[in-house]
Amino acid sequence: MLKFLLASTLCALTFAQKAFLQDSNKIGQSISGDDKQRIWAMKKYISPQKCDYYLQFQNIFNYCSDQDYILAFGHHYCEEFRIHRDEFQVKEWVDDARTCLQQSLQDKAMTAETYPTCDQIKDWGFNSHQNCYVKPSQDHQDISWCKLPIHDQTLVAWICRGAYWEFVLQGIPILMKCFTGTSIEILE
Repeated sequence: MLKFLLASTLCALTFAQKAFLQDSNKIGQSISGDDKQRIWAMKKYISPQKCDYYLQFQNIFNYCSDQDYILAFGHHYCEEFRIHRDEFQVKEWVDDARTCLQQSLQDKAMTAETYPTCDQIKDWGFNSHQNCYVKPSQDHQDISWCKLPIHDQTLVAWICRGAYWEFVLQGIPILMKCFTGTSIEILE
């Protein structure tokens, strides 16, 4: 019985590794017509209250591991903010920022000509944080991280505490944009 379980596990791991290697070979190649349609269809998962969008994104760009941006950061922190939403005084900011972050990732995926690297996807995600935090929605011009009550700003910092360096690297440009109205770039 033990031999059977070990053989089955080895077979499953080999199959998963082959599937991963096959999909990772897509990087840099033109995005297939089927995947373009799947990317287009992902729009329906963009939601102010849910995080399913990241799971759908991962299904298409499945050559990125669960430790890469899509799941380890995007989906993880989307869920953290969803769980703590009721603790925010300005819930509209949480909803608008979530929608903006998902829509920004969607826009990048829809305009990509080739399958991106996992690092490119990470850049797409992180590069959207500044604008999505400071001005998350055209519909709510008055909602901005800059104008959140200190309670909500502190709650954002508490939720993001597990991503200290990412939070610092994203937080400094956000603060500068709040105080000066202009964007700055922080080099990693």
